[in-house]
Amino acid sequence: MSVSPSGALAWSSNSDPKTSGWVGFDITPAKWGRARLSITYADGSLQTVHYYVTNGATETIADLGNFLTTSQWFNDSTDPFKRSPSVISYDREVNAVVRNDPRAWIPGLSDEAGAGSWLAATMKQFVQPNAAEVAKLEQFVDVVLHGSIQNSDGRSRFLRHRIRR
Repeated sequence: MSVSPSGALAWSSNSDPKTSGWVGFDITPAKWGRARLSITYADGSLQTVHYYVTNGATETIADLGNFLTTSQWFNDSTDPFKRSPSVISYDREVNAVVRNDPRAWIPGLSDEAGAGSWLAATMKQFVQPNAAEVAKLEQFVDVVLHGSIQNSDGRSRFLRHRIRR
């Protein structure tokens, strides 16, 4: 057996096989990214198993919370739509938050795309709370959610403006 890139995976025999003639292995990732495990059998045939190694769930969730409350955190007190401070949509192609888009549901904070970011940041806190991230989300709730999107009378600020026109 061999692995490419070198050191990306490790393997050790285990007791999984239920019949003779079979050998079981535990595969342990050592590096993040693509890895290829090549197995050459006694008859000379070659089998290649491809892996894409990612971080474990705990680290991935932590990374998500960090990204949402740093790179994807929108803090601009001059924003005319009063979306700040919040977790707002992010465009990975340009590595920046989406301030404007012809599709109103993308840069907004409700509807399909807009609510997804801050909702994910909030749900992350349920399984893996982080004090600094919670503090930012508290700002969002106090200033934007209750202060702009949802008024104390329970009606949306945006809906009320549409009705008056």
